Amino acid sequence: MATVLVVDDERSIRLTLGAFLRSAGHDVRVAADTSDGLEALDDPAFDIDVVVSDILLSRGTGLDILRAFRQQQPNVQVILMTGEPTLETASEAVRSRAFDYLSKPVSKTALLTVVARAAEVKFREDEYDRLHQERQAYREELERKVEERTRELADSEARYRNVFDAASDMILVHAFQEDGQPTCFYAASDMACQRLGYSREELCRLSHRDIMTDLPDGALDMARNGAASSEGTVVTKAGESVPVEVRMRNVALNGVPAAIVTMRDVTERKRAEAALEHRRNLEVILTEVATELVSLPAEEMEQCVDRNLARIG
Repeated sequence: MATVLVVDDERSIRLTLGAFLRSAGHDVRVAADTSDGLEALDDPAFDIDVVVSDILLSRGTGLDILRAFRQQQPNVQVILMTGEPTLETASEAVRSRAFDYLSKPVSKTALLTVVARAAEVKFREDEYDRLHQERQAYREELERKVEERTRELADSEARYRNVFDAASDMILVHAFQEDGQPTCFYAASDMACQRLGYSREELCRLSHRDIMTDLPDGALDMARNGAASSEGTVVTKAGESVPVEVRMRNVALNGVPAAIVTMRDVTERKRAEAALEHRRNLEVILTEVATELVSLPAEEMEQCVDRNLARIG
């Protein structure tokens, strides 16, 4: 269940909405005005997932709360309510990226439904951020270890092979010719062989151009002179296209300019990003519907909803 902040200057509404939310298992904190609501931003004992706020408040507005959370805790989802809906306030809520815009009085069913959706979005975005931070920390640690070990390649082939074959990413090594073009790979990790479907001997007869279909222009020049990173696609021996993050770092092996190429399969991340983009598009449609419904007479609302349901598919 989520942790929900309810902000409304009418005590009876605060108590009612709080009771609705607690009955569904949510943790609830209430605030009577904008100042009290903003104090929750700095309260480490109260990790907020969703804010439900009236727009018209004393000492500010619900839009002030929305903007403050967007700036300091952008994953927190803010739902705005008003007893006096207008096109202007609805448009401002959309521009400020409110999760939803409700007209008072708000029923228990409507409140619990929209809070559940908002909490789900908050939890997904928190998880995405956590995974991104872990991935970044892992990559930085991996690069540090690979670079550290690579300095010892000339003296210890066994140590070099241990680092390569222990890595969970694909790692390839190539040198540079005098004209700056890469040679064929002369080292490949077990993961590179496994994921690409080649034996080590087969990979050592190939170069970048044989396995990468969209290596950015200039990436090899950047790697030869320092380091480069990009995203691209590698093609396995079986013809499967695999999206990857690519890092290339310049090293000197026995005095010869070379590059260590680290490739991470980002297939699952791409799927997650596509799902997140779909959700954001859906949110845009829902906020547009909410804005449009505010200004429509009752007899046209059903037609509006049906038209936008068709957009969602």
